[in-house]
Amino acid sequence: MLGLAFIVLVASRFEVSGSAQFSATSPNDGETFVLCDGKTLVLPWNLTLAPGDVIDNIKWYSTDHTNVTELIATSTNDMFMPVPAYSNRLKFLENGGLLLSHVTEGDAGIYSVEVIGHDASGTAFTLKRSAQLEIQDSLHTTDHRLHVTYDGVPVQGSNGRWLVRLLCGNFTYPSHPPFDVEWRLPSIRYVNGTSYENGHFVLWLSAPVENGDYMCSIPPESRRAACLHSNSQNGEDSHHVDGMGARMTLVEAHLTALQKENNALRAENTQLKTDQVDSTYNLTQKIELLESQLQPAYNTSLLHISQGSIRSRGQASFYARGLNNTYPGFDDTLIVNDVVVDDANAYNSTNGYYKAPYNGTYFFSGTLGFNESTTYAHFALFAEGRKIADSWTDKPNIGEMATLHGIVRLKQDQQALLKALVSESYDPKGTSFSGYLMYAD
Repeated sequence: MLGLAFIVLVASRFEVSGSAQFSATSPNDGETFVLCDGKTLVLPWNLTLAPGDVIDNIKWYSTDHTNVTELIATSTNDMFMPVPAYSNRLKFLENGGLLLSHVTEGDAGIYSVEVIGHDASGTAFTLKRSAQLEIQDSLHTTDHRLHVTYDGVPVQGSNGRWLVRLLCGNFTYPSHPPFDVEWRLPSIRYVNGTSYENGHFVLWLSAPVENGDYMCSIPPESRRAACLHSNSQNGEDSHHVDGMGARMTLVEAHLTALQKENNALRAENTQLKTDQVDSTYNLTQKIELLESQLQPAYNTSLLHISQGSIRSRGQASFYARGLNNTYPGFDDTLIVNDVVVDDANAYNSTNGYYKAPYNGTYFFSGTLGFNESTTYAHFALFAEGRKIADSWTDKPNIGEMATLHGIVRLKQDQQALLKALVSESYDPKGTSFSGYLMYAD
């Protein structure tokens, strides 16, 4: 009969005289080993001896479930002598260890070792340690079956991509089991060697997530190591994954992280303004950093979801840079024409107008670079002909920057734009216009 065996080291009361002790490679009290029927139980009870220490006698005992204890082997004068019932299955390991091969249900019980010796001064010492062997005839999970579950909480991987995961198991192994599982994907592809965490084999899924049934199984060549009969149906299970739902979960995680990054960068930009940053180069570096962080995240998150799906959930944001009309007249619209992100197709790079795609509350931000040294730059944010916010440079110097922010409620198709309030030369590289929908009505 196939079975599952695991060993729990149990603390024993013992007295020690001299310096002899169990070595660091010996199992610790409470350590667990997992075996199956027919496998070999190894108890590496090795001793560390000081110069002059001598082992006089070693005895090994077995206690069954009725608490009957019997001697199973002794070692005296380097002669290992197992009792007849164990003569073909017991082997001596080093100076205290024991090996029991082909374990069966009848071997269940407590195994202990007693080492008696003396040190160089003739002082006697005694060392004892014991372990418990239990046999189970089923898969080593909480209910002796394999289960596949879907964990839809998104996690960001080391490469920056967002992932969800499938879990296979409910195993009770404290560390990686003595086998791996095999995953079959909806496309009939197979994946081996997935990671093991907290009793589960883990399959990580990234966009695009395949729609369909995912199966986890213990391969035939590993069933004996998993303590399964070859014809057992408990060694496999499957779970249906909604691919589109999983993709939407990953996209929302991307956008949430992106908004947090935007807020952090906006706060940093405000601090730069407060600190009188007067270098166009420094601000250009910040814009390039913003560009490198925003564009890959948007490209990844929108790769597998259509614009229609995003619009249906009421999400809208945009970011544009670069000034087309670098010498506008007073009250002229600033036309920022290099669109980096516009997930609702709401910004017109030809005339500089942003048309609200939904009813709601919007946040807008503008940055303006100045190329004159004789006057101050001045520009404003307008929405439906009403000035929402304006800003100007602190000094009439080349390279000065100004930023503004505004929050305004717009109805669908109402417009927001930036206007120049001083007719001078403006820096195309230091100018940007961005915004996003905070709350949809």
